Amino acid sequence: MPLPSRARRFNTTAGYLPPDREDPDTFPVIVLAGLRIGAFITDEGHVYIGVHSEFADPALRSPDATIPVEFRIDAHPSQFGTCA
Repeated sequence: MPLPSRARRFNTTAGYLPPDREDPDTFPVIVLAGLRIGAFITDEGHVYIGVHSEFADPALRSPDATIPVEFRIDAHPSQFGTCA
């Protein structure tokens, strides 16, 4: 099933912000429809994934101004929620 044109536009214009190799406290970030999605491994060996919605495209927002988020691990739903 083809993606709606808005989803296709968001997905095909995603970007990547690499970590600053000179600053060990930075991590890679994906920019998708204005969302900043960062991921890194903690010193304890945990996977951290953060979603920052400050610059999200307004088209993603529900009438209550939140953005639905689904998190999957190995293609299995793990968490559902919203970000403000």
